[in-house]
Amino acid sequence: MTKPKITVRLANESEYDEVGAITVRAYESVPGALEEGRDIYRSVLGDVATRARSADILVAVDETGAILGGVTYVGDSASDMSEWDEPNVGGFRMLAVAPQAQGRGVGRLLTEACIERARSTSREAVLLHTIKEFVAAQHIYASLGFQRDESLDHDLGYVYLMGYRLPLK
Repeated sequence: MTKPKITVRLANESEYDEVGAITVRAYESVPGALEEGRDIYRSVLGDVATRARSADILVAVDETGAILGGVTYVGDSASDMSEWDEPNVGGFRMLAVAPQAQGRGVGRLLTEACIERARSTSREAVLLHTIKEFVAAQHIYASLGFQRDESLDHDLGYVYLMGYRLPLK
């Protein structure tokens, strides 16, 4: 049996609500990721339209056009979505794979697309944040060369974000 083809592309505005719903469901599927007190985080995760005003929303779709996951790519520190102030770096946030599509390489493809976007604009590094509960994602990041960078950590009160860096130069 042939493995279904998965494509990563920019999301259409008409897909934002679905991407937001997938993001919330993906986070909900990981024990502890949206624990009590993280309601603010849930609303931020679901609000793709706001993210799209200052970042690129990428989606992974299968051959039927079904959305399997999404990520917010932030091209530089001037973006409202940036969580860093370093010049000439890109990054991504809120990578999520629909629970039914997990384990099919979707997260890796979305991560690789963000790395390629950063390379294509001559960024010096790709930065990201994750939460401790996302162990599977951390394995993907490590396999692609990302290194833990505690100087990028953020405690937002309702969630602690762990920083990672992939040097490109």
